Amino acid sequence: MKSSIFSKILFGSLSFFALTPSASAVNYTTVYDSYNDASGGNEWELYSIAYGIESGNLYFQLMTGFDYNSQIGNDSYGSNVSLRGGDLYINVNGSHNAGTGSVFGLGLSNHSGDQTADPNDNGYAWSSVSQGNLYRNAVFSTGTYESYTGADQLFEDGGLDPFGHENNIPSLIAGYTANLGFQAPILFSLLNGGGSVQVNPDGTTRSNVYRIQGLISLAALGIINGGSFELWWSPECGNDTLSVNGAVPEPATLGLLTFGLMGLGGVTRRRKNAVK
Repeated sequence: MKSSIFSKILFGSLSFFALTPSASAVNYTTVYDSYNDASGGNEWELYSIAYGIESGNLYFQLMTGFDYNSQIGNDSYGSNVSLRGGDLYINVNGSHNAGTGSVFGLGLSNHSGDQTADPNDNGYAWSSVSQGNLYRNAVFSTGTYESYTGADQLFEDGGLDPFGHENNIPSLIAGYTANLGFQAPILFSLLNGGGSVQVNPDGTTRSNVYRIQGLISLAALGIINGGSFELWWSPECGNDTLSVNGAVPEPATLGLLTFGLMGLGGVTRRRKNAVK
């Protein structure tokens, strides 16, 4: 179903300014996905995932061809299903592939009960998830099509499916130990009215591109005073996936940087006075 990890090219990061849910300017770091690497065409493509740190919050932006308001067709098991966009996977101070760190999930839609038609996970007691809420110790479903095979899939998605199969791309939140509450509205936008939008630094354009925005409290994630995080995102089907790594600097580091800049300013002023 999903193309090989070796055909996926990340084009690095790019900082840019954009309006966030709080309507303030946030400096984003963006990772771009290669295009034409999703099973099923542009409708399933994930174009980029971005994050920014501002005012004690972790902001994120996702760009995709997947319409969160749509209900899509028949799955491979022959039953009618509504395939949703996945929730946001957050790993704090660890790695999804290594199975380390603290796992959180941010609900990007409302859902409850088994959301997949895959018989491999039948019997799991799915929990209720609310859009915009953050959940601790989240267990993620691994997509409607869980039984991907091949070394490329194991390399890309960690290989340790909690339901005992090959694919471990985190998709929808299936369970958790604590509901940490509402964070902020999740904003969905159809860019340029569905017209052409640039989706890669090389100038590639696509139509019907959607942007998803939100934010998460760093305090709720336990990294208000510094730490690392990893974000993953995929549609429920698992036909494409994107991830990005980031870090929150420790306050002492920010203080040293500010002190250093002030010192440089003082040296400059003294030199100017000496010239006089």
